[in-house]
Amino acid sequence: MKKQWRTWLGVAALGASALAGATVAAAAGSSSKTSTTTTATTTTRTGQAPETPLTGDVAAKATAAAIAKVGGTAERATTENDSSNADAAYEVHVTKADGSHVTVILDKSYNVLSVETHDGHGPHR
Repeated sequence: MKKQWRTWLGVAALGASALAGATVAAAAGSSSKTSTTTTATTTTRTGQAPETPLTGDVAAKATAAAIAKVGGTAERATTENDSSNADAAYEVHVTKADGSHVTVILDKSYNVLSVETHDGHGPHR
């Protein structure tokens, strides 16, 4: 009788382990995947409306126009909300080959309106 009791106890323990393993496997296999989209904005130092990062074709065209004008590598491209020029629509921040930083201001047709140089001191847009 004692031997039969141990056998049943062993079978019960084995069954419990199998059930626990199956539960863990099922939970891992049924995990749902969610994606989150975040949109970054850059606030201006003057407290005006935030500038929105450019995407897609607009970003590509603005970046190409800026690089064609000053060379170097585009770091980021955003809408232009704080310019004194009413025609300004976009700005592209560029690091030139010599390491200097400039901001290229463009209109909605991707024409360069101005190039702002930065002396490396303090924050820049």
